[in-house]
Amino acid sequence: MFEREDLIIKVEDINGLSLYTINVNEAKGSNQRNIDLSNYSSGVYFISIYEGGRILKTHKVSLTK
Repeated sequence: MFEREDLIIKVEDINGLSLYTINVNEAKGSNQRNIDLSNYSSGVYFISIYEGGRILKTHKVSLTK
């Protein structure tokens, strides 16, 4: 059976400070994730998906309140 490397989702601020991290392989249930940014200040954030330590995709999010 094919074993996938760890899939990690990280939310970082504009300075690279990690605010939220989840290991998708360890999470129970669906592979779909909702990330609640409502407690964060207005600004720019980056949501990145890592597999085995390398970035697969990064999405820039502008949060305005």
